[in-house]
Amino acid sequence: MKLRYLNLRIDCYHEQYYSDNMRFAYNFASNCRFIANYLSKAIRKYKIENSFGITMLSIRLTPDDNSIKIDRCDAVLEIFLHFTKEDLAKLLMLKNREERFEAYLELYERGYEYAKAEGFEIGQDILLSLHRDFRENNYKNEWIWKKKLFRELDLYVIFQCTFTSTDFTLSIEALNAKKNIVKLKDVLLRTYPDEICYEKDFRNIVIVDNQILITDFLDHPFLSISIGDLNNGVLSVDGYGHDLLHKYDKEIKLIEW
Repeated sequence: MKLRYLNLRIDCYHEQYYSDNMRFAYNFASNCRFIANYLSKAIRKYKIENSFGITMLSIRLTPDDNSIKIDRCDAVLEIFLHFTKEDLAKLLMLKNREERFEAYLELYERGYEYAKAEGFEIGQDILLSLHRDFRENNYKNEWIWKKKLFRELDLYVIFQCTFTSTDFTLSIEALNAKKNIVKLKDVLLRTYPDEICYEKDFRNIVIVDNQILITDFLDHPFLSISIGDLNNGVLSVDGYGHDLLHKYDKEIKLIEW
């Protein structure tokens, strides 16, 4: 088996120990989800084999002592890290985002170290190198989804995904063919920072009747963009009934610490 997924969250059996807010544990996990997403995508290219049959490393925060176990049904190595209310209070006091991101990375690193001490080799050295890359890239989780050149219109279109601690956005940038003049740059879609909120929405691009048609995982139309307007620096979007920018505003506000 190969390691493909990582996550960090509060252990579900101790949610009320940390907060009476029923959404707190979910919001906490969502706030650091962009790191899990970055590490999960980055680790896959290394194809790290393990002999104990796991595909996920799950680090759970608990008031109990450190412990570790394998959930063979779900192929998860579960690392329980001792984490008190006082530890949480200190973390929540970190208003500087980089300091908070460092705190999340340090929790992952504690988990790697504990797993190694317990005899579980999961590619710790590679994971730590990914942490260094993440830090050097200023804690950004961004990637290009699609690019399209319309040579006859002198138009080059880039779709970029940005996953942060508080949201996920799909943005569009329109340039000339030489890519030295920006005609337009705007956000198309904004969701809660969780893959389940966006991963099925956009999969493919089809050009139909002077429109860029973005389709979902079932090839149903998700949104369309006028190519002619885009070439003139104007964004004209048909969201086919979807609330593209404000559907998750209330939920996002809850995790903007």
